[in-house]
Parts: sequence; C-alpha cells; structure tokens
Amino acid sequence: SDLMRTDNLDDKQKSFFDDIKKMSRALLQIINDILDFSKIEAGKLDLTPTHFNLLDLVNNICSLCQFMAESKELEFRHSFDLDVPRIVYGDDVRVHQIITNILNNAIKYTAEGMVSLRVKRVYEHDQGYISFIVKDTGIGIREEDFSKLFSAFDQLDLQKNRKISGTGLGLSISGRLAGLMGGRIDVESEYGKGSVFTVLLPLPGGDPSLVGDDSEPHSHVVSDGRANVLVVDDNRTNIKVALAWLDTHNIQADSAESGAEAIERAREKRYHLLFMDHMMPGMDGIEATARIRALEDEWYRTAPIVALSANAVKGMRDVFLSSGMDDFLAKPIEARELNRVLKKWLPGDMIKIEAREKKDDADVGSQEYDLLLSELDRIEGLDVWSGISGVGGAKRAYINILLQACSEMTGYVCAIRDAFEKYDWDDYAIRMHAMKSAFANIGAGKISRWALDLESASKNGDISKCEKETGPICDAMTEFHEALLKTSLIPAYDRRKKKIARDIVYIEEKLEKLKESCLDGMSDEADQIASELADTSFDEHMEESLCEIRRQVNSYDYEIAVELIEALFDYISSIK
Repeated sequence: SDLMRTDNLDDKQKSFFDDIKKMSRALLQIINDILDFSKIEAGKLDLTPTHFNLLDLVNNICSLCQFMAESKELEFRHSFDLDVPRIVYGDDVRVHQIITNILNNAIKYTAEGMVSLRVKRVYEHDQGYISFIVKDTGIGIREEDFSKLFSAFDQLDLQKNRKISGTGLGLSISGRLAGLMGGRIDVESEYGKGSVFTVLLPLPGGDPSLVGDDSEPHSHVVSDGRANVLVVDDNRTNIKVALAWLDTHNIQADSAESGAEAIERAREKRYHLLFMDHMMPGMDGIEATARIRALEDEWYRTAPIVALSANAVKGMRDVFLSSGMDDFLAKPIEARELNRVLKKWLPGDMIKIEAREKKDDADVGSQEYDLLLSELDRIEGLDVWSGISGVGGAKRAYINILLQACSEMTGYVCAIRDAFEKYDWDDYAIRMHAMKSAFANIGAGKISRWALDLESASKNGDISKCEKETGPICDAMTEFHEALLKTSLIPAYDRRKKKIARDIVYIEEKLEKLKESCLDGMSDEADQIASELADTSFDEHMEESLCEIRRQVNSYDYEIAVELIEALFDYISSIK
C-alpha cells in the first residue's frame, strides 16, 4: 500500500485507501503485541543492547506523536534535560517501544488539553536512571483500576472508552519490558483530570564511537568493489531487484536460483555476505543455510547469511536467527535497511561511508525511456512508477527487471498449472509466493495481491478457491504478458542488446529445432531457442525476423511463429 499511487483517486477513494493502510498497520501491531507478550510469558524475549543516540530516538518519537496530537487539536510539549547523556547503552528498539506505547496511550485517552514528555536524570539508592515522564490532561484512572493497569488484555472504563481500539497489551508489555531492563513504570492519576506515567530505565552512558550512523538520512555505504556477495532467490525478477539495489552500493553480486545452486556457489567461492530467500521449491532457505554452514570450508561457519523474505511478522525474524542466519532483510527492500545490513556485515576495510549525493539518473533525460515508460503505464494493472520507486528510482534497472519478468512469464504460468494439475499444494504455495513478489516488483499490484490470496488459500486447505481461481489468474498473467509484448519494450531491448555473430548453418539448425518445438508445444524449449536466435547478429532483415519470431513464441502464437520460420527459410534460400 505504501508503494501504490493515490494521485488518480478521488477524495472518497483516498479516504477508503487511508483506512486500509491504517487498519493494516493496526492489525500488524496487534499481531506483534501478541507475539511479544507470548515470548515474555514464555521467558524467551531477549534484549539486544547497543550504543545509541537517545536524543535522536526521543526526537523521532516526538515528531510522530506531535503530529498525532495536533490532529486531535491537542498541545504537545517535550523536553530533554541538559544533564541526560545523549549516547546511552541499552536495547534501543525496546526503549522506543515503551515510550511510544505510553505516549500513544496518553494521546489516545486525551480529548482536549495537553500531552507532554520530559526526559531527565534521577538517582534512587545510588542507582542512576533515565526518567521519561509523560503527563496528560486526559480522562484519568479510577483508584480501584490501578491494579489492572498492567494486566494483559484489560482496557479500563469500557463504557467511556468504547470507541477507542486496542488489545489492552501495550501497558502490560511496556511494564514487563521495563522490568526486564531493571527498571519500572510508576503511575499517578486523578480521575477526570489526567495522569502521569514515569518510566525509569537504568541506561548507562554509551560510547559515541560505537554508535552507527544509519539513522542519518544521507549516510550511504559504498563498496570498494572487492566484496563478494551472493543473492539466492528462485525468482529471477526478485534477483534482478536485489542486484539493482546492490549496484547502487557499487556491489556486483552473484546470484543463485535455488538452495542447491547456492551450496555449489559457496563451494566454488568465499562470499563475504549471502542474502538467502526463504520460500524456494525443493530446498528452502533454512535448509540451504544449514548445509552451507556444514561445508568443509570453515569460512562458512561465520560468514554472514541474511534472510531475504516477504514475511513481515516479527516472529519470522526469530525463526531465521535461530536457524543459523545472522540478520533479516524484508521484501520489498528498503534503502535504509539495506544500508544498515551492508554496514553491519560487510568487512569494514571493504566499505566506506559517504554522504549520499542526489545523482542525476542517467535515464531521466532519455526520451526513449520516458516514451517507453509512458506507453507501459497505459497497460491495465501496471503502475510503472511504483515499480521504479521499488528499485530506488532507476528507470533503466526497472526496464531490465520488467524484461526479465516478461521473458519468464510463460514459465510462471506453466509452473503454476503444473503444480495445480498435480495437486501439489506445497509447490503451488511456493509458486504463488514467488508470483506475489515478482508482480509486486514490477508494479502489477492486482495480480500480486491475487497470488497472495491463492497462496494463503492453498496453505489453509481452501482447495475449492484454488480450483476456481487458478485458471483465471493464469489467464490474467497471459493477458498481461501479451500486453507487454505489444509495447515497444521488446524492440527497444533488442536494439540495445549486443548481438552475437552467427553463420547461416547455425541459424538454420536452430530454426529447425525451434519449428519442431513449436509444433510439439514444448514451450520451455521453444522459449530458450527463440531467445538464443533473437541474440543473433546477421543482416537487418534476419535480425528483425528472429526478434518477431521470439515475440510470437513468448505469447504462445506457435502457428504464426512456424509461418515466420518457413518464410525465413525461403529468405535464407534466396541469399545462399
């Protein structure tokens, strides 16, 4: 939803769309709260302390809270005492979670007046604390309800708060997190007049030299070209996206399209960093990671492996980390997160941190690109501008990704139909999962969401839905593919691509094989031969004919392809 364009919606539609975004984020927060609570109850929630800038963290929280408060016409104040250390040592993610929960509650339960946050230093029994004091002029808390404040799933004064949503887990989680850190939360309140929540956390001063600068918006990791990086994903379009992102960091990465291929790559070469997809047919990313870790080369005992997955729920991160991976990068890739991962895991002597200058996209001034993109944007269900934003705004990279998807579309459809016909629902779910990412990457949101829907249906045993909708989604993919083939996308690519000089005997032999493949309906073989022929350099008529044959093969028009092949045989005879 963050990538979708809304400039073509009317006010009512925008309102609906904003509600979808808000509710989806609220639902994810509920899921994450329940997961956190469950882990705390089971004693499995671990803190991850680091050196961080507390002032920056507080300012970031207050920027959002001020916006929320002002939207309710509330006054919002915040202050940070001068004697509070700016750099501290602690779990910054959990500190952020606690303070955000307390402030969100204050704003949520205050109808008019003011909400404030003060950060100060206090001492109790020779122990130093950072105190976060949140005051509000809200509804307050009855004295008899104080004991329920930090109970799970309780929302106080239900009659008065019936219009306020929430799980009742926020304060419970915050209180327990504060306890895990060696701190606590104190409460003072007068019913009908407001409340004061004081969070006390023992956060010692940190080392400024160990504070990462990933929070700086213009900080950019640049490789010196020596770093060996491997991207593992069964979907070539996803690989193209990842490689395009890495290229912005001066990293020319290798790729593998399966767990087995990743293992072979690792045997042949030592990689400084591996990005591992999770859901792949045959061998998933978790198994591939385990096998790479077990290789004879001790390099891979500690070589960083980062999960690359579209799973957004926080619980999956724990699964990846417990299975031998070192970190997690979500799809679609975000520039800031990729920057963080590269800075954290690539060898320090192979990278440098530089100011991110706004570079002119070499594609921007290209009339050819702009005309092609405008043509593509007219395809129903394709939003090229969201696709371009998904690869950091690089038009050339987006076109290459779209070309990759176009060349594989036939394979996508065949793989889905094959899994469906075999009633192999595990493979079917994996294929739909790949389609979800592939179509999202190119800006085809409708088909992407449809694929996600069918992935969920196959996993949940809703076979009737799969039976009903597999044919239509495959037809939609084919129509989408045909629409791409009718644009200037393929011809523009053919003109730019370097051709390989071939003799007439080679061309005749390949055309004979292609003709047989078309007549026998062997789509994979026909696609491969047609692509090889389209890369052939001969004369202008031959090259144009071979490219047209490739387009007809890609769109399943085998009869027309055979007719064109026969015509080309006649031309070859005339020039011999």
